[in-house]
Amino acid sequence: MGNLLEIVNQQNLSCLVYTSRAARPFDEAELRALLQKSRFNNSRDGISGMLTYVKGMFFQMLEGPEDKVEATYKRIMRDPRHGELRLVKTSRIKSRHFPQWTMGFPTPNAKMLSRFTGYCDLSNGSSSDLARLKSHDSGIFKIMCEFGKSLKS
Repeated sequence: MGNLLEIVNQQNLSCLVYTSRAARPFDEAELRALLQKSRFNNSRDGISGMLTYVKGMFFQMLEGPEDKVEATYKRIMRDPRHGELRLVKTSRIKSRHFPQWTMGFPTPNAKMLSRFTGYCDLSNGSSSDLARLKSHDSGIFKIMCEFGKSLKS
């Protein structure tokens, strides 16, 4: 049995999923720097999750103590590297989806992602694909969970 603080934190777990478009394309060095800083902050704040960057779009799931998740999202909202920020889902959770990742960073290609129900290719920026994505918020959450599980197995 964990200590009292761990038990309280588990009872107050929150999950937040958002999407955003990068203000400009990120190169590999910029992504590494972003991940290094995110992993440091998340470790400090007890946050786990997954960030995916595909053709200029960020898809991120944050999970941890509700106040820390909200504070992290507010920092992201002020970050000029993100545009078209869109909150997909927030919910209370009983357990983490990615307890071992302060910030997992899979780099999927279209072939890998196409295996998952609800996936749409955003590479061409077509308005119909973007509209479809926006109308399937729960699909984004499910895809991220499925994708993360496939990486762990």
